Amino acid sequence: MAPNEILNYTIEGIKWLAIGGASTYVGLLISCPVSMLFAEKIKEQKRLDVLVKKESDKLGLKGVKGILCDEYLGGGAYHENGNPIVELGGIGANRSTLRHELYHHFTGDSKHSMKNKWLKEARYMLIVEPRAWLYQSTGIKV
Repeated sequence: MAPNEILNYTIEGIKWLAIGGASTYVGLLISCPVSMLFAEKIKEQKRLDVLVKKESDKLGLKGVKGILCDEYLGGGAYHENGNPIVELGGIGANRSTLRHELYHHFTGDSKHSMKNKWLKEARYMLIVEPRAWLYQSTGIKV
């Protein structure tokens, strides 16, 4: 096989790999808002506490605290004094967003930090978020 032929096959393979990867990424990006539309809305702190317990048990997480905020318009996962916290509010106060934020705790992404800003953003957009989107929409752990 000639070197030009090998190069052509390699380029064709890379092209199809990129198309497949981009299609998967866009599919996950679309499935997230759709899953949020049909997810159970959370309107009370008591209900959030019940759902946090139920969903965190599925992931084997212990001691997760849920906070329902009136002014917050989404979800967030962070640690306070070493304890995992999930904060929801506004349009993000639903079971789908809760699953997404809990998955960040499950994978350890809520603790992960990188010094290089560009690598951190690339990792976040290409690995961290798509992984959480997949779990949020389908329940598949990656």
